[in-house]
Amino acid sequence: MQYGIIFCADRFPPSGKNTQMKRKIRQIRRPLRSIASSRGRSRAPSGPAARVLQILSLFATGPAQASVEEIAVAIKAPKSSTYRYVKILKEAGFVVETGTGHLEVAPLATGLVRNSKLAGKLISIARPVMQRLTQGSRELTLLVKRSGHFGVCIASCESIMPIRYTFEVGTTFPLHLPGALRRSLLAYASEAERELILAEAMRIDPQFRPQRNSLIRELETIRQRGYAESETEITPDLWGISAPIIAGDTSNSALVLLAPAYRVSSTEKSRLRSAVRSAAKELSAQLDLTV
Repeated sequence: MQYGIIFCADRFPPSGKNTQMKRKIRQIRRPLRSIASSRGRSRAPSGPAARVLQILSLFATGPAQASVEEIAVAIKAPKSSTYRYVKILKEAGFVVETGTGHLEVAPLATGLVRNSKLAGKLISIARPVMQRLTQGSRELTLLVKRSGHFGVCIASCESIMPIRYTFEVGTTFPLHLPGALRRSLLAYASEAERELILAEAMRIDPQFRPQRNSLIRELETIRQRGYAESETEITPDLWGISAPIIAGDTSNSALVLLAPAYRVSSTEKSRLRSAVRSAAKELSAQLDLTV
């Protein structure tokens, strides 16, 4: 369910300037996603965080520039409060002030749009490759992506076998834990990104600290051989292989194949390693052509 921001005409005196403002504010009015209450009913977002997100939503769907006054009316907040919300966005690097006193989206925010478009492009390119891989292996194929300190599944192609594993699109998972899909994403992160992820892992999971050095050595091995492989590390009887998808000189995504270990012989593992790596290289080549 969605709701729209409502504007009252009697808040504006009948002048040409304010008529122009009303027209511009209507342009930035767009539906926002409602927040469901604990009883299942919908209510409007409230609180500073929700207001900041409302402002970002206005910039995402409205005009390129807007004044603080226009934003205040659009989100139905006092101008003094709106200045505080805008200050948060400015300090975080999401919006900047123009020479005319208006606000516009900063390069950081446009970078988020670029990443979103790249993810969509990756999924569209990967879909036929994943379908061929699943048809040839009859097993579950996933497309995963690194997002901050976590990995996330952004596409899947279900196994055609009657007994099979499933993995829901949108599922997130911490990168410091075992498993082929986690290891491949972490192995190909930059050194700076990897250090941040491992530092956060040690903060939230004290038991991980003694494993840090051995994990770093394992990640180096993965980079040298070009893929990650795991068996029954987290889920009993689950075998998996994951190969990086490289665009340019970097990689933040991977192609994964998961299957019940009892169904995959040594010969079949060798065949699937080759198939997954070849598919990942095919996707990398296609992305290089579109970058």
